Order: sequence, then C-alpha cells, then structure tokens
Amino acid sequence: MSALYVFIPWWLAHWEEYHTGVMLYGSGLWGVTEANYAVCLVHLFTYIVGPAGWTWTPFSFLGTRCDNSINFIEILCSFMSGLQVNDALLLTFGFMGASLFLQQVVRVFKLSGSDTLLKTTLPTEERGHKDLGFMASGSHLLQILWTCIGCGTILILPIVPPSHSRIVFEIFGINYAWQATRMIMAHMSKEPFQIAILPNILIMLQILNFFVEAFEPTSIAYAVLAGTAVGYLQYIISVISEICAFLGISALTIKARKMD
Repeated sequence: MSALYVFIPWWLAHWEEYHTGVMLYGSGLWGVTEANYAVCLVHLFTYIVGPAGWTWTPFSFLGTRCDNSINFIEILCSFMSGLQVNDALLLTFGFMGASLFLQQVVRVFKLSGSDTLLKTTLPTEERGHKDLGFMASGSHLLQILWTCIGCGTILILPIVPPSHSRIVFEIFGINYAWQATRMIMAHMSKEPFQIAILPNILIMLQILNFFVEAFEPTSIAYAVLAGTAVGYLQYIISVISEICAFLGISALTIKARKMD
C-alpha cells in the first residue's frame, strides 16, 4: 500500500501538467520525492528488523497510563498503546498522501477551462488536440482512480498464496506503467487521453474470480500477468514505431549498409 502513496501523487502530477501546463511534485512539506525516499526507508526497515518488526507497538507504555475513564486523553492513550508500526506508517503516509491529492485536485478543477491558463501556462498552441476542461479533467481523474483502486484491491486481497505474491506486484507494476505511459505520451503529443481498458478489465475479472472461485486463482493471476505484459509490450512497440516514422529514423530495425 505504501507504493500507492507514491504512485498516485506522481500520476496526478502528470495529470495536473496535462490540464494546466505546470507540474508540481509536492506541497513543500510532502511530495513525490519525499514519498519515494519514505518507501525506500520502508524496505530498509524490513530488511533490518524483518516482517515481524512491523507488529512492534512502540507506544505500548501509554497503556499503563489509562485508568479506563472516558475522556479524550484516555481514549487517545488506549488507541496509541495498541498502535503497531505498520498501522502508524499507513496512517502517516495516508494523511500526507491525501493532503497532496486534495491540493492537486483543487488546483486542476479551479483552473480547468479558465481564461487564466490561456494567458499563462497553457496557451492555444500548447493545447493541441487535448481533452481539456472541467468535465475532461474529472473523467481522467475517475479513470486514474479506477486503475489505482483495482490495483490496490489485488494487493490487499489474498488472491494468490504468499509464495506467488510477486505475480500480483508484477500485474500492478505493469498496469501502472502502461497507464502512466499513456498519460505522458498524451501530454507530450497534445492528444486526447484515455486509459487502457484491457488491463483494468483483467484485474476486475481477477477480483471477481477471487469471490466466486470459478477458476484456480494462481492460474488466473498468471493469465492476467501474461495478458497485461503482452498488451503493454504491444503498446510500447506501436508508440516507438510511430515516433520513428514521424522522425524518419529506425529504432527497432537495423538497415543494411550499402557497400561501396
């Protein structure tokens, strides 16, 4: 889940740039860079203390101060005394990520379709064929959230045995890379943006299969991974081919040299 606190603000930074012409990576207190370093520290902490370290309750001593009376301080002490390190991390990352998310959304919706952008960071020549305005930015945001909710769901649910957990992370990573690449390419080429529907549908079917148990879940996970990987590879090749054709260069082929 900590990965989502990095990926969502990062993706929304590009969403904001698409609609406003300006990329802001943070709020001054918390941003994509800080979130990246925080995730690195999460992995370092796990390496040093092991998975069991996340169940440590650093504020357990506060439990001795509770006298079972009902007031704010006692309730807070009782809550903090049972708070594990992983819960504290999720609460902290969640609060910082949510605050940055709200700032990004407010800025985009405030400026979308306004004359201010025409006169400053998003003049007519920079708009191209983009889908802009309040409705378009809202539609793009919902598509992004749909992707993140689906990816977050397969990370939370025990869809596959622990020995195959890397499959889920690979599905999540490739899908995220696919959708983010589409956003970046749409911005750079000034074209309309739409997420790739196929990987999201595959993830929805995988979640559905978890509840109805129609097929063996690990096999389904491998099938979803294969479909997502092939789809992303096909998209990347098509993008590279279009860029090469436009520039008149070769990237995926080698032309035979003429012999003198």
